[in-house]
Amino acid sequence: MGSTNTLRIKLQLPSVDTTQIALVTVDSVCAKALSALDSLIHATNPDAPTNIPARNLYVVSFGGYSAVVDPGTSMGEWLPLFFFDAAWVYVSVLVGWG
Repeated sequence: MGSTNTLRIKLQLPSVDTTQIALVTVDSVCAKALSALDSLIHATNPDAPTNIPARNLYVVSFGGYSAVVDPGTSMGEWLPLFFFDAAWVYVSVLVGWG
């Protein structure tokens, strides 16, 4: 997440020290992540069900931003990693890891 990382810059993410990166275990933050991800799904997929079932996510915080992975969702063999800012506004997605 350093300042010269080309991928980080392309994804519009902040430069943070590794001490600012942490797995989130707070239920209220995870609920906000689920809500933000579901809102993004509805905004980009008109065929998405109105009520998307609750599910487990991985949420990582860094410098006020969050990275969210739904391990039950894939794009072929890849898992998308969604990035949100501190207000849970979608920033970017990285597809190509898994």
